[in-house]
Amino acid sequence: MRLKKLYFFSLLITIFFGSCIVLHNGNVSSGPLLNINDKYVDIARGEANSVLIFGLGDIANDILLLDAKVNLYKNRPLQKNEYYSNFTVDISRKYILFFVAVHKVTISAEVLKSNLKDTVFSFFDK
Repeated sequence: MRLKKLYFFSLLITIFFGSCIVLHNGNVSSGPLLNINDKYVDIARGEANSVLIFGLGDIANDILLLDAKVNLYKNRPLQKNEYYSNFTVDISRKYILFFVAVHKVTISAEVLKSNLKDTVFSFFDK
């Protein structure tokens, strides 16, 4: 009887430690303004997500990052003398009932306007 209890508890402990789930949420940011005379205009945002059911689905994180970045460019195209700065990447993963996984990547950036006349931007206007 003691041996059965030992087997039962060792099996229970194995199942408990074997079913651990690691959740990762991340955030990456870039640097400061390029020039002190530049003005803040707007915030651009793009996102992409994927859903996995029982571990099946499209989960390539590099593709999610690319899709989010393309979405950012489409949602807020740049005007004359504007540029993106301070990119932020947020990665979140949610697990629902251990069967469904939702992966979401959000990229945001500040849109800044250059006020200098002798910048690289004015070079391309000629």
